[in-house]
Amino acid sequence: MSFPPKKMRNTKSSTTIYAGLVFLAILGFLSPYEYNIAPATAILEIIFIISTILIATHRSIKLLAFPIASAGYIAICLAISHYFSPTHYLDFLVAYKAYIYVILLAFFVQKETFSHTSARNLFYILLVLFLGKYLYSKVLAFEPRMADRPGIYTENNFEVIFIVLLYYVIEPSIEKLRTTTLIGLCAVVFLSGSRSGMLAMLIVFAFINFKTINKRTSLSIIGFAFIAALLLYVFSKRMTGGLESIDRFIFLTSFLYETRDWNITNIVFGSMPVTPLSSTTCEILGYYQKLFSYSGNGACYSVVFHSYLLRVIFDHGLAGFLFLLAFVTTALRKSGYSTRQIACVISVILATSLSVSALNNIYMTLALAIALSIKEKNYANRKILQS
Repeated sequence: MSFPPKKMRNTKSSTTIYAGLVFLAILGFLSPYEYNIAPATAILEIIFIISTILIATHRSIKLLAFPIASAGYIAICLAISHYFSPTHYLDFLVAYKAYIYVILLAFFVQKETFSHTSARNLFYILLVLFLGKYLYSKVLAFEPRMADRPGIYTENNFEVIFIVLLYYVIEPSIEKLRTTTLIGLCAVVFLSGSRSGMLAMLIVFAFINFKTINKRTSLSIIGFAFIAALLLYVFSKRMTGGLESIDRFIFLTSFLYETRDWNITNIVFGSMPVTPLSSTTCEILGYYQKLFSYSGNGACYSVVFHSYLLRVIFDHGLAGFLFLLAFVTTALRKSGYSTRQIACVISVILATSLSVSALNNIYMTLALAIALSIKEKNYANRKILQS
């Protein structure tokens, strides 16, 4: 039997993800005064759960150790939290969402439900809708917030990472309009004003183009330098004061204040489950009150640090973060990706962990779900795994 199979056999799982992403993107495109007239993020969470159930009934799970360990860890922490430091269940869910995603993503390993053709078509549809929404939001400026930081699903720090990673997954199968596609994606990233998105794009561009020294290397270097210049421009434009005015610097100093008395055990394993931050830190970060406890009692948790690196170390320690990275690495390896490809994805995760929620949000998770369930791994490997 030839590989990939001639007959496309997308399951209901991949169709659910495909249709959900496109439908919500269309709604977002038709929402000039807000990101999306629908609660896109919540709907995508539900779509991901449904698609996991659909794929789980198709074949057996290929990666058991990580989801079992993750489920056990969640159960133990939930018990500790319940008996020693009761908190709102949604606060717990936010703190442990990445570990729940581990359980769900494990079902996508080696399932091969997306073809490169369907994933590529999905990317192009989304790219057109993203570019259209971002352009008219900037040019027509129907609403000040959308004119400054446009989005089609939600805040663009999250959705831009998704489309950049999706581009990396489908890039090997692009045979025509490669330069046009790259320019279109760079335009979306630049219009977004997302610094984390710019950094992710820079990483992906470097991994795709800097493989060997040949006649294309000089052009690749020019492209890399151009993207880097755009990144520096976005950084400088959004820096209105000194270092102390940068929100990420404030998050870091607040994190250091909260962990000033930590010992090696805390560094490795983090704090007690769902430990509230001090009133001093909550007051300093009061501008982000919408991220405070769902209980409405004025408490705040690690989510106000924004940076997932700070959040995961505070809640789960270095061991917890390494566990998540180990899962992604193992899942991608079992799904047929090379060391180079895995390094690119991990680099994007690490880079975005410095600023946004990385593995703790549905957009990164959906990009990984598609990557893990792409069919033609040998096709991809022929195209980009030369080193």
